[in-house]
Amino acid sequence: MKRKTTKNISRFSLTWRVVFLSSLLLLGLASLFTYISHSSLTRQFSDHRNTQVESQAKEIQLALRRSEESLRQLASLLAASYRLGPALISNDSTTVIHSLSSQWPTLQLESGIDEILVLNAHGNRIASWGIPQEGIFRPVRDWAQQVMYSEAPMSTLRCTYDCRQYIAVPVLVEGASVGMVVVSRSLADVTRQAQRMADSEVALLVAGQAASADMGGAHP
Repeated sequence: MKRKTTKNISRFSLTWRVVFLSSLLLLGLASLFTYISHSSLTRQFSDHRNTQVESQAKEIQLALRRSEESLRQLASLLAASYRLGPALISNDSTTVIHSLSSQWPTLQLESGIDEILVLNAHGNRIASWGIPQEGIFRPVRDWAQQVMYSEAPMSTLRCTYDCRQYIAVPVLVEGASVGMVVVSRSLADVTRQAQRMADSEVALLVAGQAASADMGGAHP
């Protein structure tokens, strides 16, 4: 009787061992499956997010390039005004103002231009329209030297309390630079365009010392 009882206890103990080991195995498999699923989902989410960010960055860059190109065309048209070159040579500010004043309302309302500056060959301002950005005149004089020397357009982004896109183009007379036209436009419209293209929220953030500096290098 005692031997039978011992045998039953052994079978009972073995059964619980099997159950316990099976439970551990199932728990381990479940944990492994959960870990693999979580890692896979996390990786997929990260890849999707990175792809989305790259796509949005490309859309923003495309919007900036389109805005820059249209701004360059507008500035080139202004610089090509037939009365502007001779007026800059003679330093005749009255003629400069008359040659561009009629175009200012259209450029402001339809093209979103915030400011037009006209400088002579010495980098002195001859005429201006619109509201200047804070502290803009010092960098403009530096741009004038570069544009006059290279006789090629220059573009840059500059942020203070707002961010603007600038294009500076030389005024050429018989192949020589006699002055410069600078036009600027707020990036607000570009941001809204990028937001529509990317179908997500887009914002400009300027912090620290960058708030009073050129954003990105100027380039021809």
